[in-house]
Amino acid sequence: GRFDVMVTVTGAFGTQTFTLDKYLFVDEVTTAANLPFLEGFVEEVFPPLNWTITSEGQNYAWQRSSDQGLAPSSGNSAMINAGNNTLFGAFEDLNLALMDLTNVGENWLEFDMAYRAKLTTRTERLEVMVSSGCGLFFEIVYAKHHGDLATENPSTLNYINPSIWRKEKIDLSQYSGNANVRVRFRVYSERQGILYLDNVNWKEGPNENRIEVNPQTICLDRIITFVDGIGNGINYQWNFGSNATPSTASGEGPHQVVYAN
Repeated sequence: GRFDVMVTVTGAFGTQTFTLDKYLFVDEVTTAANLPFLEGFVEEVFPPLNWTITSEGQNYAWQRSSDQGLAPSSGNSAMINAGNNTLFGAFEDLNLALMDLTNVGENWLEFDMAYRAKLTTRTERLEVMVSSGCGLFFEIVYAKHHGDLATENPSTLNYINPSIWRKEKIDLSQYSGNANVRVRFRVYSERQGILYLDNVNWKEGPNENRIEVNPQTICLDRIITFVDGIGNGINYQWNFGSNATPSTASGEGPHQVVYAN
């Protein structure tokens, strides 16, 4: 759970008390699970077994949706309605069960998400954070907001039936060898929209979709799009070949390329 921290200081000019609300988080789970791990939020109990929720906001929290989701667990998902929050910038955490990666090599996390804001000027921010020390320190491995986060155009209508979902993939191989790895989904509220989360899948092995190409069969002088299928890299250097325009590029993408004779 999350606890307040308070200190009382007494000096020559009197006594003063300082309080940090919900500052200390104590992990209640001590036994780590093993890969593969898949959660589609089918069970009515929420959060799922050994998952936890930590909250800084007011009147909004992670909850289970019993009528929205994406196959193979369609009709079920986790959701958070940040529009109900009364505090700008407050965060809500959905903490996965501890995972034992002691004997795990390459591994990655993937999940389906859907999000729509009310305005074009403000959106929520979604972060995926990882701790390799039982929650003592978290690193941000994924962060999106504004147009990078949204799957649909802004609308003031109720977002109760998302029509577009996006699959996100995060390479977590850097945490292999650690016995108590915790993943956290954090949403910062701008009092805008609803975010849905489904099919959280953490598995071992190389990611076969590191590079995504669309379409895979093309004609000369037609556009083909390249993008990093995981999207959490820092530095990218693409080389599409001497007969491509452009022949090189940097950044995650997507990059539109045309091939000629």
